[in-house]
Amino acid sequence: MSVDSTMVPDDTQMTQEAVAPDNAAQPEEIVEIIEQEPLLNAEEATILVLHFLQRMRKKIVTPRKAEQTKEKQFTVNVDLEDAKATVLINSETHEIEEYTIEPVKVEPKPLPIPSGKIALILAAVITVIVAIAMVTFFKVNLDWLMETINSDHLIIAAGIGIVGLVIRWWQNRE
Repeated sequence: MSVDSTMVPDDTQMTQEAVAPDNAAQPEEIVEIIEQEPLLNAEEATILVLHFLQRMRKKIVTPRKAEQTKEKQFTVNVDLEDAKATVLINSETHEIEEYTIEPVKVEPKPLPIPSGKIALILAAVITVIVAIAMVTFFKVNLDWLMETINSDHLIIAAGIGIVGLVIRWWQNRE
């Protein structure tokens, strides 16, 4: 069956107005609307940057800020695992114009217990170990041990205290 161009549709009420109502855009306006890409917003700019960084195999921690710096540009800042990325996007063409990835100085994590307490605990443990070793090695009772404490024991205790103070000073220096 061939289509005849002179054929009229069966529905007589179907007119040009039914196909294109009065408030519809004219063909020239439709072409202009299609040719114009919508301008970029902050959310779309962030999504473009995240996809760009994923293609670069960067581990993304969190996007920080997306702002329109100039009339046709967006700047998006993203925190990466070990760096910070700043990407500049053209809002008309949706293209990335430039980007920078700066490494971040990684600070060592502090110990969960302050170093002063660690030094005191270490000094107490060493003192107990020395006392137990002396008791078991020389096979003496504690009464005799208490009577025989001499200046050498005091020197050892002072040395342990000094080591603790040095550790504390080393931790607090800047």
